[in-house]
Order: sequence, then C-alpha cells, then structure tokens
Amino acid sequence: MADSFDIIRKSIEKKSKDSGEPSWLVDLRLDALSHYREIGGTIQKHEPCGRSVTREETKKLLDRIGVRENEKNYMLGISQINDKVYMNPIPEGFGKGIIVKPLVNAIKENGPLVKRYFNKIVNHRENAYAAYNTALWDGGVFAYVPKGVKIPFQINVVFIIDKERFSQVPRALLVCEENTDVKFMEGCVAPIYREYSDHKSITEILVGKNSRLEIASMQNWSPNVATKGFKRAIIKENGHIKWVDGSFGGSRNHKTLSIILEGDNSKADINTFITASKGQVTRVVDRIDVKGRGCGVNAQSKSLAGNGGITEYSSTISLEGDGSSVFGSCESLLLDNKSRSSSYPTVNDRARDSWSTHESSTFVFDKNAIDYLRSRGLGEEEARASMTMGFAKPFTLSLPVEYRRELERLISIKASA
Repeated sequence: MADSFDIIRKSIEKKSKDSGEPSWLVDLRLDALSHYREIGGTIQKHEPCGRSVTREETKKLLDRIGVRENEKNYMLGISQINDKVYMNPIPEGFGKGIIVKPLVNAIKENGPLVKRYFNKIVNHRENAYAAYNTALWDGGVFAYVPKGVKIPFQINVVFIIDKERFSQVPRALLVCEENTDVKFMEGCVAPIYREYSDHKSITEILVGKNSRLEIASMQNWSPNVATKGFKRAIIKENGHIKWVDGSFGGSRNHKTLSIILEGDNSKADINTFITASKGQVTRVVDRIDVKGRGCGVNAQSKSLAGNGGITEYSSTISLEGDGSSVFGSCESLLLDNKSRSSSYPTVNDRARDSWSTHESSTFVFDKNAIDYLRSRGLGEEEARASMTMGFAKPFTLSLPVEYRRELERLISIKASA
C-alpha cells in the first residue's frame, strides 16, 4: 500500500508533466522530496475549502498594505497569478531586459536564466524546510534586473491567501546583476476565516557587484494564519542591501532573514519590527555572515508586545572578514505585564582589525507618562498610541512614504488592542 510520500511523489510527477515543467525542475523536486523523507519530514498538506474572496474584499486587502491606487485595477485583474500572487506591471517603454513575472511562467519562458540561480542561494539539502518548499512550491515570482539597469520605480509583489484551510507554499527569486539599483516590496495578507491556514515561503536574493537593493517585506496576516518564512540574500563586492521587514498579525509566526556579505566592502542595513497581541507568538531570526573584507552591518530590531502577546528576536552575526564592522541593537516595548519579549543576540568575531557591538533594552509603559499626556488633553488610548508611535518612529521613517501611513495605523491599533 502506497504511503503519503509515494502519493505526493506521483502527484508531483503528474502535475509537473501536465504543466510542462522541464526535466531539471522535476528531478529537483523529486530529489528534494526524497531528502525530506530521509531526514524524517512529515507531510501535512491542506486543501482549500470555503468560499473565495470577492473582488471588493481583495481590494480592501490591498488597501491594508498601502498598494498605490493607480496599480489596484491592474493587480485586481490581469496580474492575478497562481496561488494568489499579485504584482505591478513594468511601465510601458521601460523594458531594458527587466523580467518580473510568475515563477512558473519564467521557468517556461526563461528556463536557462532561472536554472542558473534557482536553488543556488537556498539549497534544498540545507534543512527540512528548504527541502519541503523545493519539492512542493506552487506559485511565486521571478524578478530579474540585468547589468547596469537602475529602476526609478518600485516592484510590488503581494501574496494573498483567499481560502480557509489552505497551505500556501510560494517561492520567490530576485536577481540584481552588477551595477543595478532596485526597489522591491513584498507584502502578505489574508482575511479572517473560521479555519486555519498556513504560509511557508522561501525567498532567494542576489545583489551583484556595485549594486544596491532596497527591499521592504511586510506581513499583515489575519489571526488564524500560521506562517514560516526563510529569506536569504547574497551580497557581492561593493553591493548594498537595505532591508526593512515588518511582521503584523498571524497566530504562530517564525521568520528567518539570512544575509551573506560575500564580497569585499559590501554593506547591509537591516531594520525589523515585530508585534504580537493576544494569542500571537512572533519569532524573527537574523543570521548575518560577514565573509568579505571591509564590510559593514547595521542590524536593528524593535519588538512590540501587548495583551499577552509574545515576541522573540534572535540574531547571530558571524564576523570573518578583516577590517569589518558590525552594530546590532534590539529594543522591546511591553504594553502590559501579561506580555513577554525576549532577545538572544550572538556575535562571533573571528576577524582581525574588526569592530563589533550589540545593545539591548526593554521598556514598559510608564503610567506617569500616560497620566501626563492625559493631562494635556489626550485620551488614554491616544496617549498609548502616541507613546507607541514614538517607539516605532525610527522604523516607520525607514519605509517608503506610500506605506508609512498604513503601518503607523497598524501600530496604533496594536497599542490599543
């Protein structure tokens, strides 16, 4: 009698054949599934049920993450792709070899290019999670910016779960060749259902020599969505990544941001903001490997926990490149005595002539400060929101202006929840 892995293997073979996937991808999927089985992985794949989200409800979801008005009609129509992924179009007349399309389409239309980078930044044999995603991914995006192209607009990609009891397993691949300048935004949203869903994603990023990437990752899930994400970026010589990451909502959330500064004089600025309220546990892990010489890292995290929520932040920085510098900090704000916030920083410095430091701090709402603000005419909720926004300001100021107001509203809601 066939077990669940045999059933999944046959399902992969059939689906890959029906969709016309190339042999190299089918072989990769099956090898990943085999490896996942060897290391003791289990299969829990939920099928969607319940009604789909209407067009108007989808519009409200896009509103929540601040998608610009002039892109909404496009994103609600012809840009909808597999697994409910939306992306903005490349402006007419601005081709320049830029590719932004569904990953499934890119594999068919740009196969050799995708094969060159796919599974190279995050390999399926690294761990069980990478093996699971590589075997079962369905939907995602491929973004490619050729050498020397500087994009004056932002690329937006939005993942939406529109059914309950749905397991979403997307894959994203973003390649910035040499001497490029790119702005990229990845958003994730889901409406509220009675049944739980989950989202298991992997994002692979390459920042080429002398290139700059500004990336914003924003998750605003409903409370009945469990999420796990792994994102890795490799930075080449003189490359620079500025990564802003925010996690709001969800039930059990675990996200890892991995950055490898491979080239000399490469730079990374990482700014994360995580929140948790009643019934929510949010964990974010930063893993930064400094291999090149003369590199610089600035990694800052802010955590907001209220109404019994739990936030956990862990950072591991491995410093090997000589003449490099690292600054790390994590700050937590507790809105009440029912909530909990933890941080676990680690710096492994094995380089010569290097400099590294880390600082941590935890704040609680000061009743005297709230009373003072109330004496100046603010209500209690307004006072709490004002103090929370003061804490979050360094993060919100790092966001693109079109998303800043929406995130400030979400943070204010957390303060009064």
